Amino acid sequence: MRKKLFKKGDIVRIEGDIEFDDYNVRVDTMAVVVDDEPKTGDTQLMCCLDEIDGDHHVNVFVDMEDLLRCNPEYEE
Repeated sequence: MRKKLFKKGDIVRIEGDIEFDDYNVRVDTMAVVVDDEPKTGDTQLMCCLDEIDGDHHVNVFVDMEDLLRCNPEYEE
């Protein structure tokens, strides 16, 4: 069993493109993980972004490859 990389409440930085139905938004912001990482092979995780396209505190699914943990307990 692989170790989960993200859990609910983790603080992350998101840098990359988030795709919506008909457009992409380039983001570079902080966020909080809303749900624990799924046990299946899902590649996206629900996060509450500090800011996206002028809006604040927005919940969106984000590709886990675009996430970087910022919790102090993970720093090496």
